Amino acid sequence: MANSFAWEKEYKRTWLEDKKLDSKNEYKINKLIYNDKKKGILRHLHILLDVSLSIDKNDYLPSIRKNIISSLEKFIPKFYLENPISGMSFSCVNDRTIKITNSTNVKDLLNRKGEGNFSLLNGLYGAVEHIKSYTFCKEIVVIVSSLVLKDSDSYSEIIDILKKLNIKINIISICGELMIYKHIVESTGGKLYVPLNIDHFDYILKSLTIPSEIKSATINLIKLGFPKVIYEEGVCACHLQMNLAGYECPACKTYICSLPMGCPICELQLVSSLNISKSYQHMYPLKLFIKCPEGTCIVCQKKGEECCGKCNSVYCDDCNFFVHENLNFCLGCKK
Repeated sequence: MANSFAWEKEYKRTWLEDKKLDSKNEYKINKLIYNDKKKGILRHLHILLDVSLSIDKNDYLPSIRKNIISSLEKFIPKFYLENPISGMSFSCVNDRTIKITNSTNVKDLLNRKGEGNFSLLNGLYGAVEHIKSYTFCKEIVVIVSSLVLKDSDSYSEIIDILKKLNIKINIISICGELMIYKHIVESTGGKLYVPLNIDHFDYILKSLTIPSEIKSATINLIKLGFPKVIYEEGVCACHLQMNLAGYECPACKTYICSLPMGCPICELQLVSSLNISKSYQHMYPLKLFIKCPEGTCIVCQKKGEECCGKCNSVYCDDCNFFVHENLNFCLGCKK
């Protein structure tokens, strides 16, 4: 018989064969690894917190409040690490009050006992009023633990405003899904999350550190300032504290203590070249280095066995890790 059955054929170790991908499959894999869609690297993320009576529930032991504080304290530094030229603000909302701040001190934000019911409508109107003037990619993340909303008006007007201003809404509903939550996120291009436990809640927050895709075809130019380092004592305009060294705004000469930030006087976004480089890592990630004959590391002069595929610069394991995790560019290519 010319065509033998599969069980009559010679035994082969197919998993050891060096399979070469055709160009079509290779393109698909690279597209998954290196997402080439346009992303908003200059973001303003506004987190809207439900501070009604439900925040003191013990669905997550010891309470929802304690777990939200713990999770946000891990999320905030991670967000700024992944998005160094982006900004963040908070609002605490119930049906009686709304408190909006740019402070990232979560313990101070959630230090009061929960009271009343949750008003999503008031929270969204307040958040929109706070962030509508920003030229960045605007996003609102609602962290809600209530299944009861105290809103007398329709949501259609605020949804139209959100769509007009291109503000994306993501909702994390700790206690379950509501139809209105689903309608709002679908209308604005966001997502609705219902965490299963506190670990899942942390995972959801971590996923929000990655910039999302921008569907609009327009390109917005944003003015940035690269301040000069000043080695002089002075009181910074951002925190009103004495510092031994700082930065000078190129537009208004204001003394500030850290980067990146918006100038407190002229509101110019101040950044460094490293901040710009780190922000581009989501669109143009540095490819993994390849194995090569042993050589001298370009950074620390130790022995290394990994090199850049473009310039053949050699790196040791430690420097390879540092370059991919922190710099996101090859030092040899930049030379």
